[in-house]
This record gives sequence, C-alpha cells and structure tokens, in this order.
Amino acid sequence: MRTITIANPKGGCAKTTTAVNLAYALALDKTRVLLADLDPQAHATLGLGCYGEKLKQTVYDLLVNPHVKAGSLVCETTLTHLDLLPCNSRLAKAEMELATVLGKEMILAEQLRGLENDYDLCIVDSPPGHGLLSTCALICATDIIVPIQPHFYAYQGLQRTLDRVNAMKKRFHPCDINVLGLVLTLVDDRSVMTRRIRDAMHETFGSLVFESEIHSNVAVSQAPENGCSVLAFDPQSRGAHEYKALAGEVRMRLFSDS
Repeated sequence: MRTITIANPKGGCAKTTTAVNLAYALALDKTRVLLADLDPQAHATLGLGCYGEKLKQTVYDLLVNPHVKAGSLVCETTLTHLDLLPCNSRLAKAEMELATVLGKEMILAEQLRGLENDYDLCIVDSPPGHGLLSTCALICATDIIVPIQPHFYAYQGLQRTLDRVNAMKKRFHPCDINVLGLVLTLVDDRSVMTRRIRDAMHETFGSLVFESEIHSNVAVSQAPENGCSVLAFDPQSRGAHEYKALAGEVRMRLFSDS
C-alpha cells in the first residue's frame, strides 16, 4: 500500500478538498482507497458524509489507546472502493496526552501497516502547522503531495515545506518519503499573481509540478455541504474534471515504475 499525505503547514490551501476529491477520483477507477483524516477539524470526515462527533471511536483512540486497531475504525462510504478512517474534535487532545510517550510519532505508520493488504492507496489529510499530528502524517507517508495556492506567502513557504520533508527522512529511519508532486489549487487565471507564481513554480521545480491545476469552482465549494465529493455532487463541473485529471497524473507517477 502506498500512502499519500496531502501536506502543507499553511491553512487555506485546499488540503482537505484535495484529499477528499483525489481519494474519490482514484476510487472511481476501482483503486482500493482509504482516506485517513488526521485534522482535528474533521472536515474530510464530514466531507464524506460522516459526522465524527457521533462516533464512539476515531483516529484519536487509535493514537492514544494501544489496544485499538485501525481496522476496527474503518467506515464504509457511498463509493464501493473508498473507505474512511474518521476523526472528530477529540483529536486535538492527542498531542498533549501523548507528550511523554516514546515513539509517538510512529504510531500511525505502524497502525496503517496493519491495513496494507486491504488497500492499494491511503490518502492522509494532514492538519496545518508543525505539531505532532502533521509529523505523524509525514512519517507514515511513502509519498507527499503539496497543494499550493498561487499567493506570495504560500509560495514563499513552499521550500520550507520541502525542507521539512527532507528533515523527516533524516530523523526517522527508515522513513523514506517521495515528493510526488506540487499542485496549484484555488487558481484564478485572471490574477497576475497566479501567472507569476505558476511560472516561478515551473521554472524552479520543473516536472515536480503537476500539469493539472484546480481552479476556484462553485461546485467544489458546495460539495462538502452535501457530504460528498464534487465528483458525486456535480460530475460535469470543472472541479470534477480537474480532480479526475489530477488523479490520472497521480496514478501515472505512482505506478509508472511497476
């Protein structure tokens, strides 16, 4: 099982939107996908129609209770090949409760290994910031996708994100993370800044930048309110087509060597 973490410490760059819709698009092609929600806001959980606050056990229990196993927490979704590892607001307490636990950064990675024969891919929605949860999300990853909003501050922070990935490789052996690609999100082609950031990214990072871009789209923003991916909410929308295209590129990069 390959594990793709959607990572960027900056909030508001469409990490959760990308995690939900990419997972759904990949599962549509009969790839067995698990979406793991590691953000205490639980928006990925909600975005697939699951109300985490009503659940007795979630990812929080997986991290703080060694007797809880990942397989017991998995929820089915409306799409046959897509399952969910849900969370709720209790996850915000995990970092404090695990403060004195040795090897806490490796718990999620070890738990996901128990599911490696059940899925082809795991998509992890990581929280903003540089805390324990985002560290867990990086360590469990075989691959990283970084969504970037074409704004100055977001672009300036991109190299620091990539530097942190490299730091994880060095610190946590045998943590071996591949940066699968960078994807522009919330794109507005009318903006001069968008064109500048796009050009700068392609010039600096070359083929690491996905050709697929995710534009600001009404259907994409409305889908979570209906508890579903944009590919289910409005399959003919621009957002749905763009996430399908991104999933195609992701699949090619993941499996081109297999």
